[in-house]
Amino acid sequence: TTEIYTAAAFGPPQEIPHLFPVLIGRRRAKRTTFAALFEHRAGGRAVVETFQADGEGRYVVLLRIGGRIACDYSDHDASATIRQFDANGLSVAESRFEGSEGVATRAASEPPIALDAWFPNLSGPRLRARVAKADNARQDVEIVAGTQIRSVQVEREAVVDLPVDWGMLDPPLAVRVACGEAVAERALAPALAFLGRAYALGETDQVRRGERHWRGRDDLSARFRVDREGGLLRIRVGVTDDAVVCSGPVEHHYDYDSVQIYFDPRGDAAQADTSLTGIFGLVLIPNSADGEPARVFPIGPGRATKGSPAEASPSLEGVRLRSEIRDDGYDLHLELPLARLGRIPEPGDKVGFDLIVNDNDGSFRRAQQLVWTGAHGSRIWLRQDYHSPQRFGALVF
Repeated sequence: TTEIYTAAAFGPPQEIPHLFPVLIGRRRAKRTTFAALFEHRAGGRAVVETFQADGEGRYVVLLRIGGRIACDYSDHDASATIRQFDANGLSVAESRFEGSEGVATRAASEPPIALDAWFPNLSGPRLRARVAKADNARQDVEIVAGTQIRSVQVEREAVVDLPVDWGMLDPPLAVRVACGEAVAERALAPALAFLGRAYALGETDQVRRGERHWRGRDDLSARFRVDREGGLLRIRVGVTDDAVVCSGPVEHHYDYDSVQIYFDPRGDAAQADTSLTGIFGLVLIPNSADGEPARVFPIGPGRATKGSPAEASPSLEGVRLRSEIRDDGYDLHLELPLARLGRIPEPGDKVGFDLIVNDNDGSFRRAQQLVWTGAHGSRIWLRQDYHSPQRFGALVF
């Protein structure tokens, strides 16, 4: 006999549980086949690395993508508590199942308090923290970031800015939020790219998942470098990809193996705007073996949102892209006039910046992404070519 409990699923609500079934199972046998039960499709690759008993009624699942799931099960009343932890060991989700006569029914719960924190690009020396509580009772919440301490009253959710000089951080900053006995914390480091230096994508916390799981750096990884020559930016991206797909039928152009690159030249006053208005972004697609040339598509309000005028798309005047396909991936070489950004940065200036690598591997749409500034547990679904400017890092001139 196998008892299965449906746990929290991650993805667009209207698609759950069709696209994102997540099953927690306990098999009454000496040998479990849990991996076959947990988010696994025929012919696909299971997300479970190992599954093991860890004491009476406790089971721990280690995930290939990093992190773990712990299930505490009671034979007495057939109840279970399921907790998901990220790669840093921090709790990110919790569900409680109450059993009745051996049949489990769900009593959904949330972590009592959750913390998200980031450095808004171009926002000067500050950190932004979003605190969310599981209830609506107004309570005192304390936020600690380094030497900065802020106490605020929160009903359900609050966004708080703290003065933190992120340019001086080394090592990463510990951020902690507490409400009564409930505590959430994380380590935070700014994403800064300097001219003339190389940067890598290939860590589990940079993976934004879609239809399949990341299998390591040989599956998908990248390195990039940005250089300046007068009024021209030269951007080189080397992508390692075990199956390069850049021609044939896809749903959208960004569903090919490709790179999305974003620049935010706006000032501090515009940082609350989460749209792509004023953002200069490009989708870069390498040449294909069957003769398709390297291609550049604009990202912007005319392409990424509905109802925006087509003329709002960024100008591609002077933008040049060339590419080479390798046995294990591809290389991109982009020339971008700084005039396309709307202003010419001076030495020491910062421009909001991010870079995303799309992976197709032979399907109708991209199956996963790598995000330079981190994926924050997000998924690809319904994003199109949108990427929140508040999650950008910064390019320092």
